[in-house]
Amino acid sequence: MSLIVLKDADKAFTALYSNWFVNEKNWYSENLLNINDDIDPDDIPIENLEDCDYKNLRILDEFFHNWISSYKVAKLNSKKKG
Repeated sequence: MSLIVLKDADKAFTALYSNWFVNEKNWYSENLLNINDDIDPDDIPIENLEDCDYKNLRILDEFFHNWISSYKVAKLNSKKKG
């Protein structure tokens, strides 16, 4: 198996996220929120979400995109120095 590069991992995650996110968000709204509440699950901080696939997707999205951004900045800074 060839080495998986960051670009490929980001593409794979983005595809899965795009396919699952809306369904998982709707499931969360229908099953874990009070039906009388007019709350968008996206407005709930991750640490306050119930454990489920929606929370897992939010965690991975935040991690992946924060990590990728940090990686790109570090890479640019190292090119400027070297």
